[in-house]
Amino acid sequence: MNYPRSENGSRRGMHMSASTYPEVGDYQWHLDRLEDAKFGWCKFLTDGSGSGLQYTQAILKRGMEPVARIYCSPNHRWSDANEMWVRQYVAMGGHYVSTINEPDLSGEYDDRHVPDNWAELAFKNWCNHAQAIQALGGIPLTPALASGVLQARGDNVGQLLDNPFEWIVEAGIEDGTYVIDCHNYVGNHDLRYPYDDVNQLGTPVTLEEYEQHEWLEPMDELNIRRARDKNPGDTIWQDDVGFLAVEVFVELAARAGHTNVGVISGEGGPTYNTANWDARYFKIKHPEMIDMIRGELEYMSKHDWYLCYCWWLYGNSSIGGTGGWYSDQWFQPGADGHDSEGFIQAYRWLVDTPLIDDGTTPDPDPDPPPDPEPPPPPEPDVDNDAESYGVTIVPAAVDPGTLYWKCTRVHHLTQAENNGNHNVFVNVFGLAPGEVAHVRLEWQNGSDRIPLDKPYPAEPMGNAPLWKGQIVSVEVAHELDSDRVDGLSTAHPDEPPGNTLWHHSFLVEWELCTKAGEPEPEPPPEPTEPLGEFIRRMAWDRLYPDGVNRNPAAAFQRVAFQRVLGAPKTNEFRVTYGGVTYAVHGFDCILWTEEGNWGDIREID
Repeated sequence: MNYPRSENGSRRGMHMSASTYPEVGDYQWHLDRLEDAKFGWCKFLTDGSGSGLQYTQAILKRGMEPVARIYCSPNHRWSDANEMWVRQYVAMGGHYVSTINEPDLSGEYDDRHVPDNWAELAFKNWCNHAQAIQALGGIPLTPALASGVLQARGDNVGQLLDNPFEWIVEAGIEDGTYVIDCHNYVGNHDLRYPYDDVNQLGTPVTLEEYEQHEWLEPMDELNIRRARDKNPGDTIWQDDVGFLAVEVFVELAARAGHTNVGVISGEGGPTYNTANWDARYFKIKHPEMIDMIRGELEYMSKHDWYLCYCWWLYGNSSIGGTGGWYSDQWFQPGADGHDSEGFIQAYRWLVDTPLIDDGTTPDPDPDPPPDPEPPPPPEPDVDNDAESYGVTIVPAAVDPGTLYWKCTRVHHLTQAENNGNHNVFVNVFGLAPGEVAHVRLEWQNGSDRIPLDKPYPAEPMGNAPLWKGQIVSVEVAHELDSDRVDGLSTAHPDEPPGNTLWHHSFLVEWELCTKAGEPEPEPPPEPTEPLGEFIRRMAWDRLYPDGVNRNPAAAFQRVAFQRVLGAPKTNEFRVTYGGVTYAVHGFDCILWTEEGNWGDIREID
């Protein structure tokens, strides 16, 4: 995705305050503290006429990306002053502009009443804002929709019944030219909510877990609540009150045909000891808050479209003078849970936690990389003492540098070794422990296979009889090409006392080797698709050598990618139950839906 990003690649973002006048007091000192914690993004409010331009300059100077939210007048009116402000903002190097806050809230309207068609009004107004911002060289952020937008909240707030991204497409705004703004707060829900075991299965809390956290009610009442309030089969479309609400907005855009849209979480995250929405889950204290922030960064690292997450809230009364949200502030001198300088523990954790290239946080104790496998040994010499018995070795037709099974020894058994037998004995060296392999025998009008199942070195790994009149060829029948040994026969004169006519035996051995010589370099083919898609398609081919369609636009594949469900375990298939046809696709869990109902894809563990 070709969106501007921070210089350090960080996806850490901070919503600074609720003041529309960010240049107050020692704002430079506070921006320095963001830089100390390796933030890449800073969201601030502006009155849309004069404030925030100095702030923009200070953010850009630190290599961070500013996200400017213009405080539009009620009912989302756009003004000439707003246009002039964006022109100056873009000229300074700013890109991202937000104009409409959560339009399902009453405070966004003149009469503080949310109209029934709030989504249509907000998004159609926004389309006008967006086109003006784009004409000035900026990148608009959609109206911010919060986690829980699919849930009814109060008499005047209806659910999001239409797909607002269809209005964006109808307005002619192109894919990849704007950013989805979402406020996917976590509350005290599991980051995987509603797919976690507490919500799906009502898994009871253990005494050990109960003692590790703070809760809203006693353990016995908590477990009664979990058993009573479980919601098996719920998906994000039935309950979007959590972090994964972001997948709702990405999916809605994709349904409207926009699959190359970036996402900025303009507000969100866990908030210390305040947003304890659900009594089934523990309270958010310092350790829980840090674990959730780590999990959010890990999720973002798996999705290139996720540009940043702006946590709520750096400070408000302390730096903006607007009051409110005291307990949510990351910086608040003298407050409970803050250090001597005024910072919450999550901030100190980010200061101490390094970035890796994708802007996320590495495991503090990563496992050391495995030792590289040693290269196969060079080709050994060949020992064939059976040439005088008409036995020859036909080399495998493989290119230099190729792994193959090389015949390293052919031995005609002496009289003492043979003791009257008429067999071919075989060994194959280089197999992995427990690996099953065979040697193939061929003769005129016949063939056989020798399993390598004998207890070497007490005896050769496999053997087969050589019968009167046979002239046998043998080679390894296991994955790679193999040298072939021809001319094995028992039609040799007597060699008393152990070898007689029709009673001669041979030992044949192969080793896994690399063909000697330098392979001829071939010019690489011209790529016809992006590298990442090519690698993904090749991985699918290895999973399903008989063929599977890699189709990023397919509903199941897209949902599995968004929900980080791992590699596919099956092809997509259809089943009929009770006269109804269902589409099914297996990943780390099973995705299914009624045929054609692609907006309601469900999961089964």
